[in-house]
Amino acid sequence: MSNKPDRSEVKSFDVSKLKHIETTEKNPLPSDKPNISEVTKFDKSKLKHTETSEKNPLPTKESK
Repeated sequence: MSNKPDRSEVKSFDVSKLKHIETTEKNPLPSDKPNISEVTKFDKSKLKHTETSEKNPLPTKESK
């Protein structure tokens, strides 16, 4: 058995059945100007209060 794919259908393919498509370039990077409308709609009252604690404190001068 051969590991090559069957290409017999490709040879008989009719290219005229394809339609022309215009591509548009999409920019995944953010624009230079940020969208301020989302910031103005933000509701701080929906945030939960959190307590922060330092897990890896620096050594004191006395411990040296």
